[in-house]
Amino acid sequence: MAIAVLPRLVFAVACAALMAGAAANVPPATPVIAEPAVGRVVNGSDVHMETGPFSDADPGDTHLCTDWEIWTVAPLQRVWATLCITGVERLHTHIGDGVFQNSHADLHELLPQTSYRLRVRHRDSSGDAGTEWSAWSERDFVTGAATVVFPLEIDDVKDTPVPGWTDSTGAGVVLPIGGSLQLQGSDGDLMLGITGLDGVSNLLDNPAAHGEHHAVRVVVSAGAGSALALPESQLAFTDGGSTARLVYLPPVSLDAGQSVYMWVAASGATYAGASGDTAPVFATLLRGAPVPWTVMQSGYKVEVVATGFQLPVNIAFVQSPGPNPTSPIYYVNELYGQIKVVTRDGTVRDYATGLLNFNPTGNFPGSGEQGLAGLAIDPANGDLYCSMVYSSVPGVEAANHYPKVVRFTSTDGGLTAATQTIILNMTGETMGQSHQ
Repeated sequence: MAIAVLPRLVFAVACAALMAGAAANVPPATPVIAEPAVGRVVNGSDVHMETGPFSDADPGDTHLCTDWEIWTVAPLQRVWATLCITGVERLHTHIGDGVFQNSHADLHELLPQTSYRLRVRHRDSSGDAGTEWSAWSERDFVTGAATVVFPLEIDDVKDTPVPGWTDSTGAGVVLPIGGSLQLQGSDGDLMLGITGLDGVSNLLDNPAAHGEHHAVRVVVSAGAGSALALPESQLAFTDGGSTARLVYLPPVSLDAGQSVYMWVAASGATYAGASGDTAPVFATLLRGAPVPWTVMQSGYKVEVVATGFQLPVNIAFVQSPGPNPTSPIYYVNELYGQIKVVTRDGTVRDYATGLLNFNPTGNFPGSGEQGLAGLAIDPANGDLYCSMVYSSVPGVEAANHYPKVVRFTSTDGGLTAATQTIILNMTGETMGQSHQ
């Protein structure tokens, strides 16, 4: 009996050992963070987060999803996350793929000049709750100042949707035979090429994706046999991270055989470059992106120079202001009947007040939007011209309003108005509630 039982016992123990070994899942390897690069100052509105390929010792395990998190360093708090994201974002994600939270809940980008920490981990397909996640990988990074011009960095231009090139009217730009536009990486490799085919259409060349992100520039070239003249235009494409991009190109005029080089900022603005550049240069703006309050030109900054205005609606600069601290440098229209003058020393003064013949107490938006509007300065004598609305029944806001234009003259160097003269009175031309 012992001889008969022993093989069964050995076999059972061996099977149990094999089954135990088969059930033991190994966690995925800790991700290797590729971006943000070590020591890199990061654009807070366009953070590239990327890891190396998923790696797992278990033969059947595949990459199910990834947790990406961004934390502030002091205080330590998670402020952005995209959890168990699938698709291409498992290895490469962007700010727009996640959700801001906690102290950053109302933000759409990271704060400037702030230290952050990226945390990322991979999840395998084993379904074993105890071992399906890798260890966290972490990397600290710092965002740049709000005034920094960051380059547009991409690793690919997608075929779909098809890249488009249009002028300011929306019409497609067609290159003459031999003319070309190239979107190049800072390493010189082609990311997108557009070449004039037959004078009525372009040939599109979209190479395979690059292995890493590069700053990009645009090179526009005229053919060897003809000059090239292009209007202001926009190049539209979707990058490898599925982000729609617009590059704002200035008018181009080239002789035969000439080329122009332009570096592209993250905003899509273009800057003058040179053929020998190996890194972005943001010194000379060629065409800015249509985004308010963004300083694109080197040597300029946004500053608060005057305050205390009530509903300012227009500004007019003196063409040749005087040299003294009290010389007027610009004027500001306030909606509810005042014109202010700002002098060289930053002082704000009343140039003219009480210019409406009604009390503008209507709803806003609505009739409360009516009052002063346009403002212009005669460069020859410094007279001001202001458009405004008037009530057809003086003192009554609820009556019909009509527009007029008034000229103001000054006898103290433009500091206060001495006379008012109606030069265009459009009585009977009524204004809608939100007009003027």
